[in-house]
Amino acid sequence: MTKVSVIIPVYNVEKYLRECLDSVVNQTLKDIEIICVNDGSTDNSLKILEEYSSQDNRIKIINQENLGAGAARNNGMKSAQGEYLLFLDSDDFFDLRMFEILYDKMLQTKADIIGFGYYTYDEKTKKCEPNEYSIRKTLIPHNSTTFSYKDCPFTILNIISNSPWNKIYKTDFLRKTNLHFQNLSAFNDVYFATSVLAYADKIVCIDKPLLYHRISLNTSITSSKTKKFDDLVKSVNAVISEMQKLEYYEEIKVSVLSFAINAYKYFYYDVLVTEKDRRKIFDKLHIIFNEGIFQDNITAGKIYEMHLKREYEKFKNNKYKNDKFKETLAAMFSLKNTDIYKQITLFGRQYKFISQKLTNKTTEYKINDLRTEINKLQATQNELLELTKAVNYATKPDSILIVEPNDCHGEVIPGYAKYFKDLGFNVDIVITPKQNEKHSLFMFDNTDMNIFILSRKSIKAFLSTKKIEQYKYIVFTSHIMYEWLNQIIYPTIFQHFPVLENYRDKLFVVEHHFESADKQLLENKHIIMLTKLPSQNGNVICANPHYFGDVTITSKNPIITEFIMVGAIEAKRRNCNILIDAVNKLVESGFDNFRITVIGRGSMEAIPEKLRKYFNILGYVPYDVMYKKMEKADFFLPLIDPDNPEHDRYITVGTSGSFQLIYGFQKPCLIAEKFTELHYFNNENSIIYQTNSDLADSMKKAILMPQRDYLKMQEALKALAEELYKKS
Repeated sequence: MTKVSVIIPVYNVEKYLRECLDSVVNQTLKDIEIICVNDGSTDNSLKILEEYSSQDNRIKIINQENLGAGAARNNGMKSAQGEYLLFLDSDDFFDLRMFEILYDKMLQTKADIIGFGYYTYDEKTKKCEPNEYSIRKTLIPHNSTTFSYKDCPFTILNIISNSPWNKIYKTDFLRKTNLHFQNLSAFNDVYFATSVLAYADKIVCIDKPLLYHRISLNTSITSSKTKKFDDLVKSVNAVISEMQKLEYYEEIKVSVLSFAINAYKYFYYDVLVTEKDRRKIFDKLHIIFNEGIFQDNITAGKIYEMHLKREYEKFKNNKYKNDKFKETLAAMFSLKNTDIYKQITLFGRQYKFISQKLTNKTTEYKINDLRTEINKLQATQNELLELTKAVNYATKPDSILIVEPNDCHGEVIPGYAKYFKDLGFNVDIVITPKQNEKHSLFMFDNTDMNIFILSRKSIKAFLSTKKIEQYKYIVFTSHIMYEWLNQIIYPTIFQHFPVLENYRDKLFVVEHHFESADKQLLENKHIIMLTKLPSQNGNVICANPHYFGDVTITSKNPIITEFIMVGAIEAKRRNCNILIDAVNKLVESGFDNFRITVIGRGSMEAIPEKLRKYFNILGYVPYDVMYKKMEKADFFLPLIDPDNPEHDRYITVGTSGSFQLIYGFQKPCLIAEKFTELHYFNNENSIIYQTNSDLADSMKKAILMPQRDYLKMQEALKALAEELYKKS
């Protein structure tokens, strides 16, 4: 059976069709069928389809008279042979890994539907932005990876936008529902894409934009002034009628109400309509609110309904505030039951009572002081509880304890945890509270692992217990402690945790600075480094895991090329000036379709004003933010300076976490040749330049690189990463 069937209705889109088809036929998932339904096109669309079909036998063309996109999708669905179904629009284009990502997630989760994010690409302004409403994350049940109407009956129809093209469906599931697209000139997909959510037993969301949805098109149905209110009414009524067939309709009635309100709200604000149409909308809302369609609802639903009635009054009087409405809506959705509502109300009354008692500054000061002490006491209590949990937990046989005593280097923890798991060990992890706040294990599946969050004081206490004797090995992912200790700046772990001297036989240390390596550990072959350096002797263990968790590997952005760097950007630094010089050359050459994200210290003051629009300086951010930016980026800029003697450390005694990010996220880098051989970079997996003055030309090459060449580079990086891991 074919893995995925792709159904694309085509009507007079000759201007955009090639870009759409190129991004489909070049997908990394090859086992697909591409069903293009020509809906009576009168331009060159059919000729383009025939041209592509003659070159790719996966493309099947179905011709029909002009019946509309709904009929075209129904027609395509009848002949689909794939295990999964995608409905795509012929004026959109797609991430080249989109099908592979969705197919793999379907196999992993066994979902009926997977919804995913998308970018809106404005054809007029050429702006490309993630659509924040494609998936409403706040409405997904907390800590749920999969969900259905049973988990969120009040919101099930509202979590994923009601378009068919930002979802992949299990074909067998769709056929069991017997749902179809309506034969309407407008809104023909609303009934299908909304109703299907209520039928699914398992829905999954991927909060990653994979599709580029064009807007501001003269040919686009979405932007057409001919949208009919009558078609909207038909689609809304069809959804309500379909939901009323379900035996659990009473449970999801609030969500149906919300869907109806939002549909009419969309038409009122986002579609150009006449005053006559506006009056129709108000009449329709009046029926919904006052004629009993939802009158027999459950308690929480009635609360919600009363709220919407108040909003309706604002709506009629043009006092409707869109953002405020969404905020209030989200708050209402969060009320799972009346008990929670009562708790919130009770809390509000208690807070008001306490506030009234703070009648003078002295009292207020004393109470605030007392609160501070209570908070400290609470923190101490939590710390003791965590330490008690760590000490009392029953250690599994063949366990390794991984400890990161610093608030940095968290990026290596998932890699080493996976590394030791793959070697057959059980793994426990100790990190600091700040490390936990930075979300260093954000993408990491910690199934069958224990993660203990301990302060340095508690780590010292933990290491002093007999519990440590139960571990086969102890692995510290840092050797240097970045703090003062008895007037010693940057002490080692042995100075900070003297008890470790008792465990040298079972202690392994990841060294980030080979020149600082402990001699005895080195002699015993207990030093681990990320890469093999000329200065090392044969006693060093080279382990290069470069694993960060469930990373999404993305294709090259077809509109704006995104560069990313992790490090400082300050006027006093040479590499900052090198980058600014390169960007200046790019702009003078007429390039403006690129952006540079900087993670690390620095400010725009170091950037000339005319170049600032090309930079996004985030400063220090948690790992989850950094990893999401890494996923979105196209190319990595290590900015290692071949003319700076200090940077020779990267080929003599040290390494860089940047290389781990490059391997793990499969982001080709732009790097000086001087640093390539030792870190396994070449022309197949990177863009290499000779001198700093060549950086601008390398960035041009990156910007102009076709998606297919970019994918080859990523495949080479993937092969390199796998080879390094096997060697480890």
